[in-house]
Amino acid sequence: MYYKGYHHLFYQYNPEAAVWGHIAWGHAVSTALMHWLYLENALEPDQWYDDMGVWSGSATNGPDDVPFILYTGGSNETGHCNEQTHNMAVPADPEDPLLRKEFQGRLP
Repeated sequence: MYYKGYHHLFYQYNPEAAVWGHIAWGHAVSTALMHWLYLENALEPDQWYDDMGVWSGSATNGPDDVPFILYTGGSNETGHCNEQTHNMAVPADPEDPLLRKEFQGRLP
């Protein structure tokens, strides 16, 4: 995704270990696609609708060029193991071209 002069790369990984577990979305930016600056995670599994992981999804620019992420989360909220939810997240500070603050998730 390109936003305010930066290419944004979002990727799924576990920041705690190289195994399945705490699945989050990492975040890196570049101006020329050669050298990347790794930033804070864009998404963390910290809401009831994604507490079992932040899974597949995509990022794009929406109305007024403000980016958003659509993603699948895993939840145990209904008592079913790893029930899938469809979620949307928006930047906590859309004025920051690096989007350094974690995206804020919500159900669409």
